[in-house]
Order: sequence, then structure tokens, then C-alpha cells
Amino acid sequence: MSFRLALAMTVSVALTAGVFIAVAGPLNPPSGPVASSYKTLGEIEPRTAISAVSTPGDAGSVFRIRQSGTYYLTADVYGVSGKSGIIIAASNVTLDLNGFGLYGATGADRGVGLSGSQGGLVISNGSVRGWPGGGVAVGSAYDSKVAEIYATANGGTSVGVGANSEVRDCRISIATANAVSVGVGSHVIDCLVEGGDTGVVLTGRGCTVERCKFISLSGSVISGQAQSTVRFCAAQSAGGGITVLARSVVEGCTLVQTGTGVTAGDGSRVIDCTVDLVATGFSAGSDCILTGCIATRASGDGFAVNSRCVLTGCVATLCSGDGFQGVDGNDFSGCRAEDNDGDGFRVQFGSTIRRCAARLNMLDGIESAAGGHLLENESDSNGNGGTGANIRLTGYGCRVEGNTLIGGDFGIQATAGGNLIVRNSSAACPNHYGSIAAGNDVGPVGSAATSASPWANVQY
Repeated sequence: MSFRLALAMTVSVALTAGVFIAVAGPLNPPSGPVASSYKTLGEIEPRTAISAVSTPGDAGSVFRIRQSGTYYLTADVYGVSGKSGIIIAASNVTLDLNGFGLYGATGADRGVGLSGSQGGLVISNGSVRGWPGGGVAVGSAYDSKVAEIYATANGGTSVGVGANSEVRDCRISIATANAVSVGVGSHVIDCLVEGGDTGVVLTGRGCTVERCKFISLSGSVISGQAQSTVRFCAAQSAGGGITVLARSVVEGCTLVQTGTGVTAGDGSRVIDCTVDLVATGFSAGSDCILTGCIATRASGDGFAVNSRCVLTGCVATLCSGDGFQGVDGNDFSGCRAEDNDGDGFRVQFGSTIRRCAARLNMLDGIESAAGGHLLENESDSNGNGGTGANIRLTGYGCRVEGNTLIGGDFGIQATAGGNLIVRNSSAACPNHYGSIAAGNDVGPVGSAATSASPWANVQY
């Protein structure tokens, strides 16, 4: 069959079936010039350049934004005494500094400020330097964001926003007051603060600070309210550490030479944090949980907790005070206190210390007041450089059982009666069980080979 015949048959079949195939547009297009069907950038995202015409200033500002919209800089802005650089007087404003800077002057106010209580602001991508009244100081702006700002040598707050806002990827240096201040429910993420006074101030509850770094501050690293969350932050050299109030979480943080360490309010959790060369390493209120934390070279206590706290897998070494000290009803499990100038563990009423280790502390390895439960601990060579017992009881109602004691000035010393002391072993000590006051129930003392009592205390 020839090609022409096949083509004719195909066309015939298509026409018979009522099928019509459109193969091209009209042969005669409409007259007139060809026009683009695309929208301009201004139609997609209207943007207004900051200028004396579009955003004229007033007695208090070099430039003033009066309407919602997107604005951007086309040049640096220089401060004038008595004025702020840019004042935002509307909600839902996006201000792109476009890589330019706002440079303050003597007697000037803020780099970027707010008139009234506005929301929905986005301020980003530039530098703010030397403003006596503050950098990006929009502290009453809610539901807002400040990002990629370099703020240096500003007075007041360098970067401040209000409730439910975010500060991200900012660098703040030489802040004479607060580097960052945020309101309730806000977030501070991936920021660097170097030099100046206080790092981050959380003025309301429910805030988060994550992956921030702080260097050489005269004030505290972070000051937070209740229900704060601080994660994976690091600080080197500051006047104070991290302080949060009730029901907060501090996780994965490292502090070195920060005055105080981590201070947490009632019902808080502190997880996998490390402090070094501070005053008190970790201070906690009541009903707190501390897990996997390390305090070294504190000038005071490594850990100081109030009541009903649970500490698991924590370590205190080379502290000038006690390794661990608590008030009442606390539980210490799997913790280690070594080479501290005070006691390894010092607890008051009704606390439990189990499967912990106290070694080479200058005073007592473990000291307990009334109602303590000291179970299956290892206490080794305490009284190191001082006078101390591996275990010392100063109250009544304690149960001391299954502990392994080595060296020390005393194995177990009890200055009060009414305690139960059974199934312990003491080695290489000049006074294993010989300093126990009358009125205590003490299992027989002897060797493991000759003792017939399951409650015997062994010495060797």
C-alpha cells in the first residue's frame, strides 16, 4: 500500500468517526502590538524603597513607615540626634535592609523602632550600629520576626521583639544592655552574642532559646521565666549563667567561666548539661529532674537541690564545696562525686543515695541526716587531705546497707542513734565501724568467712 493511500484512508476514518484534530492556532492573529502575559515584580510583591518621598520622617525619625507593605533600603541610613533611624507605625510590615546599615549618632534614639503596638513585622538582612536607644528595638511587636541582623555597640536592647515572635540568625556584639529580649511564647534561634552585658532576656513564659553561643559577657547568659526551654547553647566567660523559673527545660548546654552555672525553678528538667569554673554548678528548686549533668571546678557546690528532686547519672568533680547537697526527699542514683573539697554527698532528711560513688573527697564521702537510705554505694578514700568518713550519719532513722567502703579515716561513723547498719564491707581503714554511737542496730562485724549472719558487716 502506498503512503498516500494510507494517509487518505486514515483521514477518511477520522472524519467518518467525527474526530477533529486541532494541529495549529489561528492563521490570522489579532492586530496590534504583542503584549506580555506575565506580571511584573511589583504586581507579584509590591516593594517600596525607603526614601524621603515614600517614607518621610518626622520630629522623631529619619524615616517613618505609615502603611502595611514591603519596604527596602537602597542606601545606608545615618542617625540624627533626637531621632530614630526608621520608625514603623503600621502592622504587617516587611523591612528588608537589603545588606545596608543603619548607623547611629550621639543623642540618637533607636535604629529601628515602633510607634504603638504593631504586629506581623519582618525585619532582616542588614546591620544596626551605635544607636544609643537600641538597635532593632521593637519590643511590643507581636507575631514578628527579626533575622540576619548584625547589631553592634547599641545602647538599650540590641534586638527586641514582643510576644509570639522569633529572633533568628542574628549576631550581636558589645551590647551595653540586653543583647536580645523577647516576649511570651517567643523563640531565639542560632544567634551569636559576643561582648556586652546580658545575652538573652525572656520577659514572658513559654519561650525557647536554641543553638545560641555567648562569649565574654559581663552579665548573665540567659535569664528566663517559667516554662522556658533552653537547648544546645554554649557560653564562655560571663558574669552569670542560665537561669529559668518553674517547669522549664535546659538541655545539652555547656557553660565555662560563667559566674553561676544552671539555675532551674521548681518542676524543671536539666539534661546532659556541663558546667566548668563556675560558682555553684547546678541549682534546682523542688521536684526537679537532673540527668547526665557534669559540674567541674565549681567554687561552691557542684549540685545544690531543694526537695524531692531526682538526680541520675550526674558527676561532680574538683569542686570547692560539696559535690552534691540537698534538703529533703531527694533521690540520687548512679551519680559520682570525686575530689571535692567538701563532702561528696551531703543530704538532710529522707533522701536516698543508691549505687553512687564518692571518692577522694576532702571531708565525708556521704553524709546523711535523719531518714536517709544509703544503698549499694561505693565510697573510697574520703577524708583526703582532711578528716572524713566514707559514710557519716548525723541523724536517726537511716538505713545503711550493702555499701562498699575502702580507705578513709572512718568506714562508717554515726554520731546519733536509731539507725540500721547492715551488710556493708570496709577495707584498708583504720576505723571500720568503731565510731558508731550507742543505740544503733548494727549487724555483726567480722570477716565474711566466719560470720553466720546474713546481716553481717565485713571488715578486711
